[in-house]
Amino acid sequence: MARVATNYTIDELISVCIARQVSDGDVLAQGLATPLAMAGYLLAQYTHAPHVCETEPPTVEQVQYLRKVIDPLGIRRLETVSGAAWKRLLREILAGEGPPAPQGLAHSTSSGQAQPLSQQEGKRWNLISI
Repeated sequence: MARVATNYTIDELISVCIARQVSDGDVLAQGLATPLAMAGYLLAQYTHAPHVCETEPPTVEQVQYLRKVIDPLGIRRLETVSGAAWKRLLREILAGEGPPAPQGLAHSTSSGQAQPLSQQEGKRWNLISI
């Protein structure tokens, strides 16, 4: 019977979970500032998936295409800030997209009126990072 470890950190657990998702021969991609993903990739490579490879870094042309065509509003910048700075940046991005954003996050109702999230009881909202 295998011994079960009990003295590990949450970061180590996450890295092991990531490693378990990797199969030999997979092509892996990693973003900036994702050390746990990299730790999981390396663990997989050293333990059971020696033939994994990472994608090549983007070319200058690809980066320019991403910034000017795919994400001209700069939504990716939301990943670099938090708290009040995140809210200010989100309002700036929304203002660049059309009419000024209402104070606080809001959702348009069927009547077209913006309703603050605080008044939308019983609804679940997920913000997706791009």
